[in-house]
Amino acid sequence: MKTEQIAAFTRRTHEIYRRLKEGTLPVEATLAGLQKLIESGFDSIVDLDADPVVPDGWSVESHAKGGKFDFAPGRIGLYLCEEQKNLLNIEGHKLRKKLKNRPIFNANLLDWLLRKENKRFIPEGWKGKDVFFWGTIYRSNGGELAVRRLCVRGGGWCSQGYHLDYGYGHSSPAAVALTGA
Repeated sequence: MKTEQIAAFTRRTHEIYRRLKEGTLPVEATLAGLQKLIESGFDSIVDLDADPVVPDGWSVESHAKGGKFDFAPGRIGLYLCEEQKNLLNIEGHKLRKKLKNRPIFNANLLDWLLRKENKRFIPEGWKGKDVFFWGTIYRSNGGELAVRRLCVRGGGWCSQGYHLDYGYGHSSPAAVALTGA
């Protein structure tokens, strides 16, 4: 930080402190807002209605829009169907049907998480898993239907496509919205 930025930060935090002390700012609401800012960062709104990123040579088969999503780590969960929980593989086409009425996320959240400034929000517990974003289905350059996943390859987080003809096992959960979060 530059000296003038530190000075501006100091002035503003002193102003917040003064107003809290005077009672012109509500303490609990201010603390809750600051905590949300700390946990979510400054750009926590994900546009799930925007057109998704399309890998070279691919096209979008379907894209379930989801509005503006105010990101917070506790609002995202991982879902496995019964077959996956029982350590069985399920074909992607069958899994897609099972996910039809689930609150799945589209690929826009995947791409938001992969931004340099947002990778810190990817939960530690997702390492070792291939997390799929079933709200966007693609057609690959070979004509097969595919879905994109968030995974660790080569030491870092990345996105890869995976055909629906393949099997999805216990380490292939779908990213879903948690209700009530």
